[in-house]
Amino acid sequence: MAIEKKDKDQKQKLKSIPTSRWSRGWKLAGLTASVGAQALGSKIGSFIEGSDKASELLVQIKQAKKITETLSQMKGAAMKLGQLLSMHGEHLFPKEVVEILSRLQQHSDSLEFVQIEKIVKAELGDRYGTALRNLSVEPIAAASIGQVHRAEFFKTPDSKPVIVAVKVQYPGVDRSIDSDVDSLASLVSVLTKFPSTQGLKLVTDEIKTILKLETDYEKEGKNLQLFSDFFKDDDSIVIPQFFPEVSTKKVLVTELVHGMTVDEFKNSTASESARSFLGKKYLEILYRELLSLGSVQTDPNFANYKIQWSFGVSEPKLVLLDFGAVKKFSDDFRKQYGKMLGACLRDNYEGIRQGAIDVGFLKPEDPAELVELHYKLLKMFMEPFEVDGDYDWSSSDLPHRIRNFMPKFILGFRLRPPPRDFIFLNRKVMGVYFFSSAIGAKFNPRPILARFVG
Repeated sequence: MAIEKKDKDQKQKLKSIPTSRWSRGWKLAGLTASVGAQALGSKIGSFIEGSDKASELLVQIKQAKKITETLSQMKGAAMKLGQLLSMHGEHLFPKEVVEILSRLQQHSDSLEFVQIEKIVKAELGDRYGTALRNLSVEPIAAASIGQVHRAEFFKTPDSKPVIVAVKVQYPGVDRSIDSDVDSLASLVSVLTKFPSTQGLKLVTDEIKTILKLETDYEKEGKNLQLFSDFFKDDDSIVIPQFFPEVSTKKVLVTELVHGMTVDEFKNSTASESARSFLGKKYLEILYRELLSLGSVQTDPNFANYKIQWSFGVSEPKLVLLDFGAVKKFSDDFRKQYGKMLGACLRDNYEGIRQGAIDVGFLKPEDPAELVELHYKLLKMFMEPFEVDGDYDWSSSDLPHRIRNFMPKFILGFRLRPPPRDFIFLNRKVMGVYFFSSAIGAKFNPRPILARFVG
C-alpha cells in the first residue's frame, strides 16, 4: 500500500507549543479519545461486514497520521514517547503504520525564532550579544526536547569566534514529563490492548527518569565532558567541545562539528572495509560505555551521530552528539551482565540461566518453559556472535525474526516487564544492530565482546 509522504519543505513554523499540564493533558486526552473512537469504529465495521484486514489497516494508518501530527506539534515528552513508539512499533503495528510514525524521527516542526531568542535572552542575560553572538534565525536541527541554532562564541571580547551549536530547550517540556508520560500510557493501552498494570508503571517510571535527565542541560554538559575525557585517546571518536561559559540548564552550547548523516554515509561510495570499521567501532563503544565506564548513552536515534569520511578513507570517524539520555549502571549489575554475556559466548545454558537470575530477568522459581523462552530470545540476539566468519548485518532477517518472536515471549512472561536497567539498555543494543545494518557492515562481533568478558 502506497503511503503519502510529506515533503521536507512542508515543515511548519510553530508560533507556540502547549506548556501547561492542563493544555497538554487536554490535547493528549483528545488524541486518545479520537484514536479510541477510530479503533471502536473499526471493530463495529468488522463485526457488521465480516473480517476486513484492509479496513483495519486503513484505520491504523489514520491513527498513526493523527498521532504523528499531534505529537510533532506538542514537542516534549509526548513527542519523545512517539519516537520510541516508532522505533519499536514493529512489534505492534504493520510496516505501513510504522513508516508513518517514523516521521517523528525524521520530521519535526521548529519553533519560531522569536520564541527561541526569548529563551536564550532569559537564560544568558548579558552574555547574549557579547559572549554569544549571531544566533542563526533558521535552526540547523529540530527535535522533541529542543532545537539547535548556529552561533558564534567569543571567549573574550577580542578573541577569535568559535562556531558553535546552540541547543535551546522548548518552554515547559521539563515541567510536563510526568503528565505527558501518564497520558501517553493511556494511548498506548488503546493502541496495543496492553492492560494498565504495575508492570506498565515500572516501564513508564523509567521513561520519566530518562526524560528528566534529557531536560537537564547542565547535567548533559557534565556527561559530555565525562565521555570526552573517557574517549580522548581514540582518534576515531569525535566529541564536540563543551562551553559551560554560555550554557545553562535550558541552553547547551558546544562546538559545531560537521559530518555526514547515517543515511548519507549509507548511500555513499564508502568501501566495505570503511563500513565494517564503523560498525565495529559503534559496537565497541557500547561495551566500553557499559562495562568500563559504567555510563551508557541510551538513545540510538541516528540523528545523534555524524560520520566524518571522505573517498579513499578506510577508517571513518564517528561523531557523538547527544549525551542527555545517559544512564549509570551499578558495578554489581555490570559484573553480572558481563558474566551472562560470557556464558552466552560459551553457550553455557545453566550459566545463562543463573546470569539472568543475577541481573533480575529471571526468578529462581521460574518454570523450565520460561527459562527456555528466555534462552531462545537471547540466542537470537547472540546470533551475530556465533557465525563462522563475518556476519552480514544488512542482509540478515534477524530483526524480523526477533519481531515475530516478541509477542510469544511477552505473553509467555504474562506481560512481566524486564528489570528497569534493561529497558533503555536493550534499546541501545538494538540501536547498534540497526546501525550496522543501515550502513551495510560485515564483521564478526565475537572478538570484540570477548575482549570485555573473556
